[in-house]
Amino acid sequence: MTAQSSPPTSLSIYQPGASIVSVDEINSLAHNFHAKYNRHNIDYHAEARAILAKVSDPAIRHALISLQSLHREFDRRQQRHSVCDENGGLARVHHGLDAYNTSVTNLASRLGTSPTPESVCAALLCCQMFISIETMLGNYAAGMRHFIYGLRIMHQYRARPTVNLDGQLEPCNNVPLPALDCFLIKLFASGRPVSKPMPIQRTSDANPGLFDVSLQEQSRAELAALSSQVLQFLDQVSHMQTSRQVNDMEVSKAQILARLESWDWMYTQSLKTLMVVDNMPVGSKLKFGSIFTLLLHGVLKVVVSLAMSSSPADLDRVDTEFQNLTNISNVATEARRAAAVRVI
Repeated sequence: MTAQSSPPTSLSIYQPGASIVSVDEINSLAHNFHAKYNRHNIDYHAEARAILAKVSDPAIRHALISLQSLHREFDRRQQRHSVCDENGGLARVHHGLDAYNTSVTNLASRLGTSPTPESVCAALLCCQMFISIETMLGNYAAGMRHFIYGLRIMHQYRARPTVNLDGQLEPCNNVPLPALDCFLIKLFASGRPVSKPMPIQRTSDANPGLFDVSLQEQSRAELAALSSQVLQFLDQVSHMQTSRQVNDMEVSKAQILARLESWDWMYTQSLKTLMVVDNMPVGSKLKFGSIFTLLLHGVLKVVVSLAMSSSPADLDRVDTEFQNLTNISNVATEARRAAAVRVI
């Protein structure tokens, strides 16, 4: 299907010549990161500032145009009583997808051989916007590919201090790199918030459906608390400077991985069961919620496992986790498309 009207020359308020970033620009971009940003107490202003500070970079600028164009159309379509604007909507979608492809092409050419620190930083900033776009569109599989690629970049270029095989602290890259892992955790952890944990004990006369909802929300609440702990841990790793801090962080890492393992033992099998219930539509909110919770757990596990590690072999050791994330994100994409509802 083709658009009936040509897209405007520029749908973006972000121009490469701007030297001063306004509060309104920061707030606007922070809103665009999440489909339901105003419903959650999540702060994306640091990410917005970092992107707007480098808007003169062509890859970043085109990714930004794409995010803004597609988010504007997403917002319009969520307004049930909005005036039909099919031609304008198609123009925004086409313009957004063209800008997306231009950004990806630009990054591919720059990262192919001897990438500069600026290109590496641009790639991670663009990954944030690509993930936001794909999540908004319900394509979690594509979003996860961007995340895994970005996480490999963070590891390769030492975005945080690491510990070598001799137990010695190695400083992070001289050029500060965006924390893509923190961004994704915030984005995913805010997707299906719950106000408080709910009891999950099943009684003989309990309604199985209510039990399933209760179990899912309980698992989600515990994972939200773990997400906050992981974000705090990553921030502390970023500021490691002494051997004492290294020891403390190694203890914290082991404790978090143990909690993730405990969560896995308690909830994973039950949630996987909800994913395959025969009489439940693949796109139901309960089934999708189970898939999405498992996806967040997998993200937390791989991020913590790679924290502080410096060897390329560490990436090989989490290949199984990467494959698990890929598989779950594929299922999440299928369920989201089947549901035709927005749950994040």
